[in-house]
Amino acid sequence: MYKHLTFSVVTDNASLRPGKCDNSRDCSDGSDEENCAQNECEVNNGGCSHECFDLPMGFLCICPDNMRQVDDTHCEEVDACLESDVCDQLCVHVNGSLTCDCHEDYQMNPTTRECKAKGDEAQLVFTSSKGMRWMSITGAENRKPAPHIAGPGPMAVLVSNRTLYWARQGRGSIYRVSMDAKKQNSVSVLKVQGSVSGLAVDWIHQLLYWTNTESGSVNVGLLDGSTWRPLITGLDKPSAVAVDPLRGLLFWAQCGSFPKIERASLDGRDRKALVISAIRHPVALSLDIPRQLLYWLDQGKRSISRVNLEGRQRKTVVESNGYLDQPFGLAVFEGFVYWSEEVMRSISRANKHNGKDFKVLLSNATSPGGMVIVHSVLPARRAICLRTYRNSVPAPMRFRPAVRESRVQLHLSRNGTKQISRDSCNFSHVTCINFL
Repeated sequence: MYKHLTFSVVTDNASLRPGKCDNSRDCSDGSDEENCAQNECEVNNGGCSHECFDLPMGFLCICPDNMRQVDDTHCEEVDACLESDVCDQLCVHVNGSLTCDCHEDYQMNPTTRECKAKGDEAQLVFTSSKGMRWMSITGAENRKPAPHIAGPGPMAVLVSNRTLYWARQGRGSIYRVSMDAKKQNSVSVLKVQGSVSGLAVDWIHQLLYWTNTESGSVNVGLLDGSTWRPLITGLDKPSAVAVDPLRGLLFWAQCGSFPKIERASLDGRDRKALVISAIRHPVALSLDIPRQLLYWLDQGKRSISRVNLEGRQRKTVVESNGYLDQPFGLAVFEGFVYWSEEVMRSISRANKHNGKDFKVLLSNATSPGGMVIVHSVLPARRAICLRTYRNSVPAPMRFRPAVRESRVQLHLSRNGTKQISRDSCNFSHVTCINFL
């Protein structure tokens, strides 16, 4: 079965007048009956992804009943779980009913049905002009600012050793600092020409990704900064980057003349545009890995939106509410999105499904910048089987495995040692990043 969509094409303003294409010459020059026999559906199916229905004026794109309209002319399958959008993590749709569940490192609140991480309360760390600041995700600040690590800018975290990576806004230096050191002394990792606009850590392959506004590039390097190279070039003001090494995917945003969000494999291949319309100035990206969703913060539209990792099932979850005038940082954890905003000097959160339960966690943050959530369940413990080529590659070439798919597993024993099941490893999914 098919249903009609409310989309049509009109060729000019005259087509809006009564009498257009009614087989009656209402205009003295007969212009009201011109181009009426044109069938737009005969050319590239009118641009429709499915059925095209020609009309006297324009045409209609038609979608099957189990699909919905996106971008005017295209149809996508309806995801019942994301359409209802009530499950924090796992969702099973069977016979018209939904069942929610949580991953093993989370437990479901029996009252609210929210998935809460097991263990201690998570920390939220953010940069600011007064220094790097720590607070709980409920709003209680639990550590004094580190004033010598001052300046708003992008940041990322390697949770396994609680190391923060950050860069000052508008500058080209990347630093790291240990969260557990008695003195939070920053260590310079690397310095590049231009400014670092986004940072992300690949916790599996121990790699650092960053965007450079002036060079128009996404770059990759070792965490110690000893080796790095541009990975993707020719971008128009790249502004943010995120990485999902479990699925072997890299994401970035650009906010130039044609703002958009794209993805590629970790070695920069297989590029795919995810968001190309109704986007103005994306400044931050954050992954909801349990649900396989990508969130972005659009400073131009004053909104927070999300899509799945194929660029479908788009939804705006938070719109301008007085605390999105000049946002900077973004993070997603459990059932909430968190963001920083300079005009109100605030750190806020809202429900990641619909923007409800809005709360200002901190209202005295001077020029807050990038942020990260730190908890033992982050990143996801599900990992992949790796093969190391380092010993078999001649200098000066160095490699890090980058996995395209996550169908193979690396199991962790109770004592933390790695136990690799060789039978489960399919090395056809392993690619290499070459640092020349």
